[in-house]
Amino acid sequence: MSKLDAYQSKFKKFYFNNVDDIIENCILLLKAKQELDKEIFESLKKKLNLTTRVAKAFIKIAKNKVVTKESYYKKLPPHLFTILEICKLKEAQIKNFIDNNKINKTSTRFDILVLRNEAKPINKKSLSSTQQYINLRLSKKNFQLNRLKDFENDLQKLINSYKNTVEVETINYEVLSKFNNKKKDLIDEIKFSLSKAVKENKEKKEINDLFNTFKQRLENLGKDTVEESKKIFNTY
Repeated sequence: MSKLDAYQSKFKKFYFNNVDDIIENCILLLKAKQELDKEIFESLKKKLNLTTRVAKAFIKIAKNKVVTKESYYKKLPPHLFTILEICKLKEAQIKNFIDNNKINKTSTRFDILVLRNEAKPINKKSLSSTQQYINLRLSKKNFQLNRLKDFENDLQKLINSYKNTVEVETINYEVLSKFNNKKKDLIDEIKFSLSKAVKENKEKKEINDLFNTFKQRLENLGKDTVEESKKIFNTY
């Protein structure tokens, strides 16, 4: 059995909602990254269906000495990206919050943002004296990152101008972050695939055909992502 196959067989595929499996996978993937050649490690990620973003999350968590300690991780929420948010705290803070039950199995990503002073806790008294008025959703089909930034700035100005009338419970700014992460992952994947194709002396037509394999995923991330990828393909 090759090293790649050995790591693949040890990886817990159904780690969702299981903190033991999440931490085990974190430690395993960090070890694989340290031991395997870059190209073999990238092949492992593909076999495990891990995006660059998810793989980085596993590895960052694995490097945290607190959350990988059994006496602490047993008390963590069983969600990969919530644990990743916890890792952005200082290790002493993590210990303190867990010891004082401010971080526990039911903690959400929003709870962690509050602990990091990056979000305001929801005012339950305010909720009881207000009426929900509007719910906004983003169009995926015509999504553009730069337009969303403009929208957020305009929305914040509007909220400020009606601050005595309108209360905002939360604005999901993570949407922009998620799209940015997905875009970065896809661009990295394209660069890796192109680099591999060049090493294997693929014909120009075969390299151009690669674009079609990514086309749908690129379009899902908006016109600016499609244009950026075209520029990358043109350099090969």
